[in-house]
Amino acid sequence: MKHSLNFKKPYGAHQRHLSRKYNNPELFSFLNLHLTQKSADIAIQNDEKELNNFYKDFQKLFDEAIKLPPNVDSDQIIKMKEKIDKLYERACGLAGDLTKEKEGLNKLVDVIMKNIQSHSTEGDKTAQEELETENIARQTHFDLLKNPLIADLLRPDSLVLENELIATLLCEENEESLKIAINLMIEKKDEILSSSKQRLLEIDSEQNKFPKYWQSLAIMKNHEIANT
Repeated sequence: MKHSLNFKKPYGAHQRHLSRKYNNPELFSFLNLHLTQKSADIAIQNDEKELNNFYKDFQKLFDEAIKLPPNVDSDQIIKMKEKIDKLYERACGLAGDLTKEKEGLNKLVDVIMKNIQSHSTEGDKTAQEELETENIARQTHFDLLKNPLIADLLRPDSLVLENELIATLLCEENEESLKIAINLMIEKKDEILSSSKQRLLEIDSEQNKFPKYWQSLAIMKNHEIANT
């Protein structure tokens, strides 16, 4: 019997992934899970812990930035930028509305980028172009992280284990999310499509029990064909 679980909105990464398993037991049946309210409570606690740790690191980062001397060397500036980028990445997958915090991080990185540009050799066109390219790539990456599925898949300590990837993709109901995910895994797309079909045949050999999962496979496959 499936227990009713109470989650706490908005979801963070832990609740999102647990809810995938809870709402799609057929896809994740190979894990032999026995989910209870305690499972949900632990996920809620982990999401809240990550959020609280983010706030602490956010404040610590701005305290460090304020204390930077006017003549700070470029190595320190670059390290500070790396910290900002990592913190922004974390913010994208957390529970709650962190719009103001993200805006603050963006403003801080703008100051950092201007500082780096001011230290580059005047008239060094190549250096300026590299900085602009890096900035575009950074923004593109952060735009991707606005998508919860992509944020979960790309976080360094992703909760989506390798053996859970196929089930995670098949239970995704957002078409755009699936298209982005398959694009990011372009080198493995044939393997993913093959494994997805195999998994569905294991739980639905007649291909009529779980139309939403077959639809997810179709979306990934058709998008793959369109971009071949």
